[in-house]
Amino acid sequence: MGHRIKNKTKDEFPVINEIPENKEIGKMDLEEEKDMTGFSLEELLEADTSEIKKIKSLHKKEKEYAPYLFAFEYPIAYYYLELNRKLSDKEVVKVLRHIKKDIDVNISCFDDPLGATIVEALAEVLNDKPISKHELLLVIDYILWCIDNRSWMGDRQAYVKGLCYMFDLYTELEERQYVQHIEKFGKKLGLDTNTIDGLLMKNEISVEHSEEEINAVLIESEFFAMNDSAKTNFLLQHGYEHFDLFETYIAELGERKEFGAIKELVGKYAKKCECATEIYMLAGTAFLEEDKNRAKSYFCKALHGLENDKDMPEEIKAVVTKELKKLIKGCDRMN
Repeated sequence: MGHRIKNKTKDEFPVINEIPENKEIGKMDLEEEKDMTGFSLEELLEADTSEIKKIKSLHKKEKEYAPYLFAFEYPIAYYYLELNRKLSDKEVVKVLRHIKKDIDVNISCFDDPLGATIVEALAEVLNDKPISKHELLLVIDYILWCIDNRSWMGDRQAYVKGLCYMFDLYTELEERQYVQHIEKFGKKLGLDTNTIDGLLMKNEISVEHSEEEINAVLIESEFFAMNDSAKTNFLLQHGYEHFDLFETYIAELGERKEFGAIKELVGKYAKKCECATEIYMLAGTAFLEEDKNRAKSYFCKALHGLENDKDMPEEIKAVVTKELKKLIKGCDRMN
């Protein structure tokens, strides 16, 4: 239903030219500067300037911000490989959002192991070479975008596994198994060799993209760096052309338990759109665990819109209708 498979290449991971020789994570030397438990990340940041605030995304700026990206991504890879092989991409997203929300909070408040490890590594980098708050938020948003760019692969650990491969942390056997898995996955989807090599970051020369593809990637990267108000405005104006971003944002609001924001966004979008079947289905799915009656209401609206949709091919309409009726019955059973 409007979901676009994202055949990303090398650009979905930040480009790290050189991995520091000292890979020990979470060990800081800030005693001379600040007590480890007595400051927030915000205190290590420089003031934003008008020029810095003009930066909308770190896309194509990965090398410039590599130390800060590394401060997030290497601890994630290390934590997954050495401490928790069950770590999922969703869990990483949750930790990143926590850090993003609490930049101004004392770093001792980050008591989950992964969050604390990232914050320590980040504080060390910021203490050595500070950036502004706007830039740090862009770094986090860039990584969230990278994680989303692997969500289409059907593996709940697609991102963390990819990091371990990128940082060359796997054993020889694990690396061979990972490469075989990606190649098999790519061939199953009918991806060409260049795209598969891109997923494995083997491309020595950048893959040629059309102007439309380049523009789409730029829009996506900038969308992930927007605040909630800007995202809502963008989707109300351009949501139909970028429905995958609509899917991503509704899912994010659901994970954040911001169901009022979902209702408001869906209501406004439905008024502007002739056929809101897809958006009603997204909203219903987001509400399934929280409010079965509300979910059923959205599924019923989707079904009604589908019945009046004269543009959708009958074969597809039959499949979607069957799925919606199944979802509605499921809501009734759970009530």
